[in-house]
Amino acid sequence: MGEKILLVSPDCPGCEQLRQHLVRLGLVDKYRVIDASSSEGKRIADDLGITQVPNCIVAEQTQEGLKARACTEQEFLELIEGK
Repeated sequence: MGEKILLVSPDCPGCEQLRQHLVRLGLVDKYRVIDASSSEGKRIADDLGITQVPNCIVAEQTQEGLKARACTEQEFLELIEGK
């Protein structure tokens, strides 16, 4: 599995709740948090067709270069459950 990224917004109450949940579980450092309004966040959202936050992305290095995809529903549930 590649690097896990959380795409968040400072205006999103659910994003902060998710971040605090991960802090309580001691898992926040397992994720790279990117602001959706930053240039990098906008590029990722545009590339993957993401229209809402919070969202989980998996970035993996392949022979063709860096590939990113949105987390599956199961991966997002595992994130919330702290697995």
